[in-house]
Amino acid sequence: MDSKLFVRDEVMKFINGRTKARKVYKGIKNHGSLQVLTVEKPLKALVIQNLIAELKNFTFVEKVSDLFEFQQSFDFQDLDPSKYPMCVKLHEIFEENMKKLAESLFKVELAGAVSMTASKYAYKDFLLCHDDRVEDRGVAFILYLEDWENQYGGTLDFFSHDERGCAEDLSFSILPKTNRLVLFSVNDLSHHQVAEILRNDRARLAISGWFHTGRTNDLNNNRALPDRAPTFAPILVNHPISRFAFEIDYLYLRRGVKYFAEQAEPLRREIVRNNCVLLKPFLNDNCYNMVLTELQSDKVKWRTVGSAARRKYQVAETRRRKVWNCPAITNLLLSLQGTSFMKLLSLFILQKLDCHEADISVATEVIKFKKGDYMLAIDELLYGKRSTVDLWLFFNADHVNSGFAGDFGYFDKQKKRTMCLTPNSNGAFIVARTSNLLPFMSYMNDDIGDKTHFAISIKYSVEYKASELRGQLTNLPAIICGDTNKWLVINAINNAACSYAMPMDTDSDDDDVLPHKRSRLE
Repeated sequence: MDSKLFVRDEVMKFINGRTKARKVYKGIKNHGSLQVLTVEKPLKALVIQNLIAELKNFTFVEKVSDLFEFQQSFDFQDLDPSKYPMCVKLHEIFEENMKKLAESLFKVELAGAVSMTASKYAYKDFLLCHDDRVEDRGVAFILYLEDWENQYGGTLDFFSHDERGCAEDLSFSILPKTNRLVLFSVNDLSHHQVAEILRNDRARLAISGWFHTGRTNDLNNNRALPDRAPTFAPILVNHPISRFAFEIDYLYLRRGVKYFAEQAEPLRREIVRNNCVLLKPFLNDNCYNMVLTELQSDKVKWRTVGSAARRKYQVAETRRRKVWNCPAITNLLLSLQGTSFMKLLSLFILQKLDCHEADISVATEVIKFKKGDYMLAIDELLYGKRSTVDLWLFFNADHVNSGFAGDFGYFDKQKKRTMCLTPNSNGAFIVARTSNLLPFMSYMNDDIGDKTHFAISIKYSVEYKASELRGQLTNLPAIICGDTNKWLVINAINNAACSYAMPMDTDSDDDDVLPHKRSRLE
């Protein structure tokens, strides 16, 4: 059948390049330098009605990842024309006519088949910030089939960019409207999202896809790099680097170092089995309450971090590993980034975490999570391809347990979810993460309201293989109790370090008190 039976006359004249028609037709609106256009009522009304009728019989497949949650149909080019004649005809119209329209509007040469699917966004569905640069996509399109209201959510939102081209803030939104066609150029500035659906009795229905160029997109990851990513710094020396653990260094914990020494084997088995262990309650009540009080106060200066194509949440401003005017938070950070805590982790995870065995660096964030926040699985961009042991310590997170989104976990490189964890107040998740596991936090939807929770995230960088986690724990440190004993031992170690180069008796039975060369504390 002739395309003129389906496409409005003035649009067909525009497509066919008639100069007068192009000057007269006012149905195309340019939304700015991002090359985003809307074409109002390109198809005849009967076409839209028939499309909606056919889509009611479609099979939609649930699509869920850290980036999106919605339902999608199979590609229109694979449809049976006897069952879905209008959908098949629409695909032909886009290949024959709308492709010419896109080439004319965007001054680009398009080639190959048109990708086209139907999408259904139900209550709480969303699609987070991304730029569509996959394979050879050249121009994206969305054909809306129903009128919509702003309060329903589901708008098509486009982002502004910083000086590096990273997606930053929302720039403008396009509201779904019956028979409205949106076209935009796919490039490194085409970041957009579909806002969360807030209406629970009606789905947002649209037909979308891409015109292709036949040329693979040149991906530039610098456009997606997060701003001010946490950098790795050396471990703080807060106790002598030796084979001793001092009970006095762990008073902030609910359970002392003796507990971890006694439970080393079952904790290690948990790590080997699941790559993760939950320690709860982690902090003693006094420490937890003091830190939470400061996190909820106006003393902490928060800033939102991005880019929006990778993550969105707030982090506390820190200087020299300190959160200024917040002594409880600062003291806890210093403890968790020090050699004493590494000594504790080495009891049940990995011997290498003892700074006596290897050099370790840390990257730390104090995070505030609220509605609309997320973290996509992009750890290789944040921290490089390295293995780490991750600590996630949560505060005021009880509301996350009641069914809201906001869980976190890890994907493997094939985007298969291998671990999904629910934040627990005063719960510390210790995760042994090899370089092929990428952390994420799922999108926090509208149900969470004005509630917030907090996390201290610390990544301890140490090179290890998965087989090393299964190795036997040997040479566990001796535990020293009491203030006085600690300083006596430190003095003894420092004194021994001064004479480290002196000949030693190879028959000595006191190997455990011989210091590492780096053990002197000034």
